[in-house]
Amino acid sequence: MTAVQNTIGRGFALLPVGLKALICLSVFTVATPALRAQENTDANLSGEASTEEFQTFSTLLTIERDQLYQRSQLGIALEAILTGERDALQTENQQIFDALTTEENELVTLRGQTEPEAFSVLASAFDEKVQRIRQEQDLKLRTLVRRREEILNRFVTISLPLVAQVARDRGGLAVIERSQVFLVVQDIDITTDAIALIDQVYSGGNIPNMFLQVIPPETTEN
Repeated sequence: MTAVQNTIGRGFALLPVGLKALICLSVFTVATPALRAQENTDANLSGEASTEEFQTFSTLLTIERDQLYQRSQLGIALEAILTGERDALQTENQQIFDALTTEENELVTLRGQTEPEAFSVLASAFDEKVQRIRQEQDLKLRTLVRRREEILNRFVTISLPLVAQVARDRGGLAVIERSQVFLVVQDIDITTDAIALIDQVYSGGNIPNMFLQVIPPETTEN
């Protein structure tokens, strides 16, 4: 028992008590037949316990979810479209602002040349125009925000089966966000593998049909 106990002590010093108990149970369950045989050396027993320790840890995998979107070819293609729409809206807003500024300056000039009642009508019409345009542009912005959220949700939807496939290939039983992990003893992150699989399935950043319901046809190449 000494060799196995020493192995557990060295590997689990920083783990929570509950997790230590679960992993210790797994190690002792696997190590019992070797202890009964008594034919292996202490070094071999220690090595077997370490192997089981790593196998236990390998069932828990990590991933950086944001990286799947930011680094995959599909995510980059989708983000390029969204960025183009945002930039186009910003350009449009600037053009509108410049035009309204010019019109406002003309009104200021007319103020001293126009009867008060007539000028009041012109000023009211200008104010109504500004309010209408502001509402229209705010609606466009909210639409862009909602479209981005929907695209991200659909990206997660198509990514989940691929992440699950990578996890199964690695022998994983659960995948958690990497930022939530305090300590790991080996490489259990599958982000790069998941991105590679996404690129393989959606090569060249080709946009699946499920996104075309969200993105206006004129902004896509497919």
